[in-house]
Amino acid sequence: MYRTPETLGLDRKIQMAGALALYPDRAWMVLGLGTCLTVDWLLPSETGGAARHLGGLISPGLRMRYRALHRETTALPDLEPTYTPAPYPGKSTVEAIHAGAQGGWIAEIQAHTRRWNEAHPGAGVLVCGGDAKPEVLAQIRADGPIFAEPNLALHGLFTLLLHAKPHP
Repeated sequence: MYRTPETLGLDRKIQMAGALALYPDRAWMVLGLGTCLTVDWLLPSETGGAARHLGGLISPGLRMRYRALHRETTALPDLEPTYTPAPYPGKSTVEAIHAGAQGGWIAEIQAHTRRWNEAHPGAGVLVCGGDAKPEVLAQIRADGPIFAEPNLALHGLFTLLLHAKPHP
């Protein structure tokens, strides 16, 4: 179980609420592809109680990786992210940035899905966020189903609002 649920960001709470609202009886790795790359592992309740949040991670998102390369160095250009597989290895500075930033991001996502699949064979991967493009989904590998859910946050917000207790 997650030891500090009070420290969870609202984005992660909303995404997990959406996953549980849509698919309450499945184990999910919720993969948020936005400003940050977030991963949360969810297991359904075996007794009808609350689902279990096993934990997760937060790392730089794709745009943040590109921005960091430009802002934290003196000579690297400010590039827009690409979502299609980059040439590897890059044969120019621009190609090398794409190969590193985009290729590293995809490799990280693939590593997380591999670990999820090892721990929970056949469990699903639920992908949301602004960078959950078809080109990215085609590069993610998983043993279980992979679903892109562009409205996951809306489902989560709606579910949380339905269960919210009014404040006096």
